[in-house]
Amino acid sequence: MFPKYEEVEFPLFIEILKRNGTEPKEVYAVLANRFKLTKQDLDKETKEKEPRNKWENIIRFAVKELRKKGLVDKSYGVWRLTDKGYDIKNGKAQYPITENLTVAIEVLNKCLHAGVPEAQSREIANLTIEEIAILLPQRNTI
Repeated sequence: MFPKYEEVEFPLFIEILKRNGTEPKEVYAVLANRFKLTKQDLDKETKEKEPRNKWENIIRFAVKELRKKGLVDKSYGVWRLTDKGYDIKNGKAQYPITENLTVAIEVLNKCLHAGVPEAQSREIANLTIEEIAILLPQRNTI
């Protein structure tokens, strides 16, 4: 089952941040793995007049939203962080928290307060170390 593009936005932002810019094709497989997509999922196409790869289409919608938020720019086929995106990376600004991220942070905090080991808590909350470092910089997890 595919994630919604809203669920892909933040992990995509992190991948662009980690790579200091990226071509779209470089993150398709990484994010597919992150969301545990199968080969059958990756072969699906949209039901449009001119079908497109469904997974790549979801990622295109996610980057479009990141661009609307002013966090990512695209030039010469490469996605890069904007100054606003770098402010988040450097702890000078906070990533715009969405409902999905609020739920993930709550799950993470509940697990940690219940004594669940951090690695297991991250897995339960479906957050990576890099994502936690951006969302909760005071934890210094990277």
